[in-house]
Amino acid sequence: MTTVRTMIAVASVRQWKIFQMNVNNAFLSGDLHGEVYMSPPPGIQHHPGDDHGGIESLKHDLAHRFSMKDLGFLRYFSGIEGVVLRILRYLHGIQFQTLLFPSTSSLELCAYGDADWYGDCHDCKSTTGFCVFLGESLISWKSKK
Repeated sequence: MTTVRTMIAVASVRQWKIFQMNVNNAFLSGDLHGEVYMSPPPGIQHHPGDDHGGIESLKHDLAHRFSMKDLGFLRYFSGIEGVVLRILRYLHGIQFQTLLFPSTSSLELCAYGDADWYGDCHDCKSTTGFCVFLGESLISWKSKK
């Protein structure tokens, strides 16, 4: 999820459009015997920038090679909603909060950490935690007792 939040934060700052595709049964079980591309597959031309025609061509080609459904622009991401709900339960009673990925933010990475050694006299356990921001966007966090 940290990678997804980071990509959404960068796309927001760079004002990139994010498309969401649903791949049916991708990598759910079994061994992978096909090729995995970290760059466009052979025969697919790539032009950096806002190449809307190229994006549509790539989506069309992928839909013919794999069982996929084009869900359009990313407006809702269920994994992030689950994280937000967990945070809201933790904050007890704050109802209208969300993770914000502002488009005016910088792309400076900043991390904070803290530890409370022997903070609970009942169980003698310490609490540690950290949070990581990309500009103003919270992209990763953890707290552990």
